[in-house]
Amino acid sequence: MPRRLILRLLACPALAALSLAPLALAACGLDLTGQASADDAGPSDATVAPDARDAGGGDGAVVDATDEPTDDTGTPPPPDSGKDAGKDCGATQGPAGQANAFPSPGGKVIDGDLGDWGCQAPLVLDKDTAAFVLKPDGGAVAVSAKVRWEYEAGHLFFAAEVTDLLLEADAGDSTLNDSIEMYGSSDAGPLKGTYGANDHHYVWDYKGLVQDWAKTSPVTPPTGVTSKVVITANGYTVEASILPTAFARASFVAGDVMSVDLELNDSDGVRQNYYLVWQLSTSTPCTCNEPTCCCGGSADLPWCDTRRFGSLLFR
Repeated sequence: MPRRLILRLLACPALAALSLAPLALAACGLDLTGQASADDAGPSDATVAPDARDAGGGDGAVVDATDEPTDDTGTPPPPDSGKDAGKDCGATQGPAGQANAFPSPGGKVIDGDLGDWGCQAPLVLDKDTAAFVLKPDGGAVAVSAKVRWEYEAGHLFFAAEVTDLLLEADAGDSTLNDSIEMYGSSDAGPLKGTYGANDHHYVWDYKGLVQDWAKTSPVTPPTGVTSKVVITANGYTVEASILPTAFARASFVAGDVMSVDLELNDSDGVRQNYYLVWQLSTSTPCTCNEPTCCCGGSADLPWCDTRRFGSLLFR
């Protein structure tokens, strides 16, 4: 039985007993739309089409530009002084289900110091913004993450500042440790559901283990990924650089669109106590070859169905 299905069954015995029947989904706190109850998950947008281990962090000051003046496009003008002078400080969030990647200011080093990042506001993943939250143990969700993407022609940069006051677990499976996941596909959609050669499921845990779970067995470390993880006072930070060849591209350029998703895990080395998924795009009926997936059913999640991914626009 595939490892990820085993994890889901461990997280919810009702699923093992009833083979993902609707009553079992209810027993796990899921409704038939693929979301947790309103108390557990934030709003999701089901109208957007499109569905990991060594990275770095630092203080990475983030400027919230929402109260600043804007130009005719609604984007705050670049600051004219200070360390962020000349940088694009627009919001990272786009329309529902879309994140933005901004041009890198240049000179970025994957060393855990986010001071060489731009000043754009992060995409926030927490219990209120997640499209899906699973809490098998019924406990409170206390983890969150601030995520940003930047790019230059030869690199896609990923940064995550994770708040998790209790870091634990040292399993060889990064998904069973406190970790954050980034899903990515070279396609902008429509996606097939089943993972292809250029689809990836990167996971970074708080100790720096990075794996790609897109295949039956994880690739450790993933090809084309350079990263650094740093433990902070409030959790940990991930900084990573991914080559365009990972997504069958010659380079990254403004106007590009690719499919991405995020998952944040609170795990104890044996199971995922709970996890938050950023986006669950519409999952239409398919000929998905993944035996652990519902292929259009309500429980399809990004780890088995690429059509659930949101999108990333290169600004």
